[in-house]
Amino acid sequence: MVRKFKQARIENFQKKRTSRDEEIELLCQEIDSLRRQVDLPSTEAIEWKAAYAKNIDKTTTNPPKLYDPPAEDGNLIKKLKRKVEKLEKENVALEQATEELRNAANDALDELD
Repeated sequence: MVRKFKQARIENFQKKRTSRDEEIELLCQEIDSLRRQVDLPSTEAIEWKAAYAKNIDKTTTNPPKLYDPPAEDGNLIKKLKRKVEKLEKENVALEQATEELRNAANDALDELD
């Protein structure tokens, strides 16, 4: 009698285990399905992307003029270009000076150690 009871309990646990395993497998499949749905963009997003790409193509082929300088501004533009060149040269000189100072500081730290 006890042996039959134990055997029945074992069978019951095995049934529960298989039903749990099946449920877990089913839930895993459902999760995978939901992940695939989340990864796919919606149709509205695809339409927006296509419209955006079409709009970008239009603006890159025919960019709007932001500023059309009058003829008398020609000298001003030349002055500004010269100023930019001067500032770029100063920037290079400052970067070189900064590198020299950094190297000197590293050398001084090495001497202290």
